[in-house]
Amino acid sequence: MMTVKEISDITGISVRTLHYYDEIGLLVPTGKSEAGYRLYDDKALERLRQILFFREFDLPLKEIRAVMENPSFDRNGILQMQRRMLMRKKELFISHYGSEEEWRRQFLENAASEKAQKNYAKVIEWYGSKEKAMDAQKNATGAGLVTAYQKRIAAVMQNAQT
Repeated sequence: MMTVKEISDITGISVRTLHYYDEIGLLVPTGKSEAGYRLYDDKALERLRQILFFREFDLPLKEIRAVMENPSFDRNGILQMQRRMLMRKKELFISHYGSEEEWRRQFLENAASEKAQKNYAKVIEWYGSKEKAMDAQKNATGAGLVTAYQKRIAAVMQNAQT
């Protein structure tokens, strides 16, 4: 279990934002410590990753909550939707750069940047080790999840450079 401060440090999301997500019922802590600190487990972290993914596409929090709380929430359907959104974003990047090869070249160049390496270090810290981070990706709850998150990371890194 991690505190809201630890989650903030690892993800770069402000404590206030995490508190707000709790207030609106979007990301409710798993529990509270004896001192009253919000605590989050791995399942909550997975939910946060989903929220952040939707936020990458500028979906309003109200819509994200509605989708995630829908009793007929179809994880595979959501993953397919996320995949389509990522593919569209990739198409936009390619049209911006002129070709997929140029996009890849710039991506690789950006991936080697100090900022990208710091982000990678945050992911490792989030999971506790490189092995745990890789295991989380390998044992994700959907066949397309690993690919979706790899593409999301590429998009996030690209956005960080622009």
